[in-house]
Amino acid sequence: MIVVLMGASARRITNLRLGSGRGGIVDWVGQLQALRRDFFRYELSLETHWRGAGTPEESARIGMEGLKQTLTKSGISC
Repeated sequence: MIVVLMGASARRITNLRLGSGRGGIVDWVGQLQALRRDFFRYELSLETHWRGAGTPEESARIGMEGLKQTLTKSGISC
């Protein structure tokens, strides 16, 4: 997952890796907890657009780890 932030000028968009700890406008832990509370029982997909680790493969691995950490913080086992 990618967190999209609008910059102060509202013209700049910043992509942040899920679980990066850099904040964002979406409360992913809260969103995942709400899905669990509402009995969501389907798949989640990880969109690997973030390329901050140098290679696409390493970026995807780090993104997956961030998703796993966020799921754990949400009380969801994976």
